[in-house]
Order: sequence, then structure tokens, then C-alpha cells
Amino acid sequence: MTLLTIKPWLALALIFVLGTVTGVSLTIGLRPYFAPPMGMPQMKSQLEAKLTQRLGLTPDQQARIDPILTDQQKQIQGVRREEFGRIAKIVEDSNKQILPILTAGQQTEFQRIEKEMENQREQRMGRMHHAPGGSSHNGMPKSPTDADDLPPPPPMPPPMPPPVNP
Repeated sequence: MTLLTIKPWLALALIFVLGTVTGVSLTIGLRPYFAPPMGMPQMKSQLEAKLTQRLGLTPDQQARIDPILTDQQKQIQGVRREEFGRIAKIVEDSNKQILPILTAGQQTEFQRIEKEMENQREQRMGRMHHAPGGSSHNGMPKSPTDADDLPPPPPMPPPMPPPVNP
């Protein structure tokens, strides 16, 4: 082979290798930003493992710290439950303000959209029983609790019927 035929292949191989290295690096570096968030039990066990390893905790220290972290977990879940209820109320109140602005046809479609979002949220909640994490992009937050520890949040109220236009 001549030098002229080797150069294009060399350039192509170099581009391929650099692309692969870049892709792998970005995947590894950005994984934490795209991974689903851990549930509370996973966070607690990960923290316990990290404290045990990095601090060299004795079994006695581990036994004394465990109930403290369990209590912390319960308190955080309580706060999240309260906040989820407050957010659901804000969304409900906003929807009640939006409905009168819409025409009858728009109200019907708006109610369909609300029902779709509720179904999507319920499906995500079902998946949370099998896998940690989950998120929402429809205006309703994902449940802030771990599905194994707490019951799902109360269902959203049914959509309001469209007002009768005189």
C-alpha cells in the first residue's frame, strides 16, 4: 500500500477511536445526571455502607447509628408526603382557574389531558414498585416516597365537568 491510501484509512480509524473514547467518557461522566434517583432505603443503606467503610465503624457503632438513620429516613418521608400533598393542591387549584378561561371544546380536551397525566402518573407509581426512581414531566411531581415503604399518594380529584354555556 502506498502512503496516500494509508492516510485516509488512518484518519478514519482515528476518528472512530476518538468517537468511541468520547462516547464512553461522556456516558460514564454523565450517568449520575441521568440515572433514576434512589429510593429512601437505598440511600440509607448506601450511607450506612459509606460511613462504615470510610469511618471504620465498629459493629457497636453501626448498631447505634442504624436507628438514627432509620428515624431520619422516616422524618424525610413525612416531609416529602406533606410537600407532595401541597403540590397536588396547587395543581388542582390552578386547573380550576384554567377551566373557566377555556371554551367548551377546550375544556373537554383539557380534561382528557388531565386524565392522561393521571394515568401516566399511576403507571410510573406502579413501576416504582419494581425499580427505584422515576420522574414526571407533566406538572405533577413524582411521588417523593419509596413505593415499598409507603402507600401511594391519594389520587387526584376527578376532573371538573364543563360548565354549561348559556
